[in-house]
Amino acid sequence: MRLLRRAIVVYREGGLELFLSYSWRYLKGNLVEERLLYPLIVGIRQFLCLFVPTDSGLVLFGFTNPVKGNSGHVYEWLVECDRGDLTPVWMTSDKSLYEKLSANGYPVSYRYSIRGQLLLLRAEVACYDGLYRHTLPDRLTKIKIRHEIPIKDGPEAAKDAVTPTDVPNHDYIVTTSEFLAEKQFEYHRARKGGAYVRREQFVNLGFPRNDVLFDIPDQLQKKWDTFVCDQQYDQIILYAPTRRRHDEYETENTDLFPFDNFDISGLNSLLEDLNALLLIRLHPSDSRRVSNTDHTYDTRHNYETVAELVDELCSNDRIQLASSDVFADTNEILQFTDILITDYSTVYHTFLLFNRPMLFFPYDYSAFERSFGFKYDYYGHLPGPAIDSFTEFSDYVSNLSAGEDPHHERRVQLQSNIHDHVDGRATERVVEFIKDCCQTEMK
Repeated sequence: MRLLRRAIVVYREGGLELFLSYSWRYLKGNLVEERLLYPLIVGIRQFLCLFVPTDSGLVLFGFTNPVKGNSGHVYEWLVECDRGDLTPVWMTSDKSLYEKLSANGYPVSYRYSIRGQLLLLRAEVACYDGLYRHTLPDRLTKIKIRHEIPIKDGPEAAKDAVTPTDVPNHDYIVTTSEFLAEKQFEYHRARKGGAYVRREQFVNLGFPRNDVLFDIPDQLQKKWDTFVCDQQYDQIILYAPTRRRHDEYETENTDLFPFDNFDISGLNSLLEDLNALLLIRLHPSDSRRVSNTDHTYDTRHNYETVAELVDELCSNDRIQLASSDVFADTNEILQFTDILITDYSTVYHTFLLFNRPMLFFPYDYSAFERSFGFKYDYYGHLPGPAIDSFTEFSDYVSNLSAGEDPHHERRVQLQSNIHDHVDGRATERVVEFIKDCCQTEMK
């Protein structure tokens, strides 16, 4: 049923051309690659592994193009520390990135080169944020550290999922707490192929990319000062809505300040009174839509597109667009954020590390819950108010600035569920775990 619903939504929103494009991608991924190509590659590599020995401590990272995310953080930490017991190599399919890293002295290999294929056979451990299935030798210890663990995708939605769980293709998946490990296990257990998912695959180590939140690097501080033009504000408010994928699912599109009584002049006056700066951080897919003048979708306001609304908002000096072109990672902004506005974005899981106030605009909760589901009771654990009107928003932010913080205990409670480690040492734990995996491989 989920596949049928997605097909109907895609056809309705994008017409026959988009429908055929998605159909081809589905057939290519599930038939050509899954049934034919991947098994052939796996068989060849399994045969070659019989003759190629492993290199002690050789750890491959990345398998994506930019050096970023959790695996990128661990890779850079190991390169800087220059440990003798672990040898990190970044794997990339981007030749320009390969040449750049190589020129700067970083250990890197072009993934499709002969050397890259030999490294795949000789390595003991692979560490990555995201990876297509069946592309690594079986004898490698495979550690997945996704960039975040979303609140969406609950067990009920998993039962109706089209794509099988990929957990059996990884040996370990890093998480941030036992609570989330259990929720992830329940979700993947309910999906197709879930019978092969084991609870011990989910290891509670924390996310290395969050370590930077506990100590602002000088370079990042300079970048921030330049961004705000060395202006001093009493409050930095970050508005970061989630990606809704309304062109694939029966959800509403991403809208900003989705209130019937929204008043831009009132927002401008509020920011002026509080000496506050509002940063708008759209999901990268929505940012592309904003910059694409051919893509339009409705808003609740008197604008034909979200792009027009963003332009109008940013005409005020106290409202800026903090896009991924300026800040590649949202974590680069969180250290400077006093108040977070979001909906279902996983950014609020990360922001819990600061125990700072947050507000929520869940204007399409029913549609979102129907399409994705939630790992846990959304409203039952919400660490801030669910705002229904601009007046409520204005009053709550004003009260926060006056020193009131009615949701402090709710944040503390959810933080204890989401983060078992609040110490900035996740990278060290992951590195020690990798080392233990290498030693186990040697036995």
